[in-house]
Amino acid sequence: MILFALGLVPLVFITSALVLRGGLSLRLAGLALVRSGGRDALRVQCAWRAAVAWLPVVAVLLPIVWIDLLRPDLLWACPVLQGLAVLVLVVPAALALRFPRRSLPDWLAGIYVVPR
Repeated sequence: MILFALGLVPLVFITSALVLRGGLSLRLAGLALVRSGGRDALRVQCAWRAAVAWLPVVAVLLPIVWIDLLRPDLLWACPVLQGLAVLVLVVPAALALRFPRRSLPDWLAGIYVVPR
């Protein structure tokens, strides 16, 4: 069940970004995703942006869940992975404070966040 949820939650957000061109939260906040020329971002770019944002989270949490469920002999690695999980959450927040104009997923997807 935990593995299912770990895969389902990012999939829902990526699908939401694909369908709504950025997701429900951006729409509710009155923001839009655009390309460098000012045109709406492609749906694929929006989904890619969401996937890039979720990939590090899933990549760190999946081994923790796998160890907890199937490999208790590797339990010693969980604190290290949990530390990485904290870094995965803290580093993007720190980068957003340092470079508020554009995040790494925005840069990799080639899009900008602008007011609607």
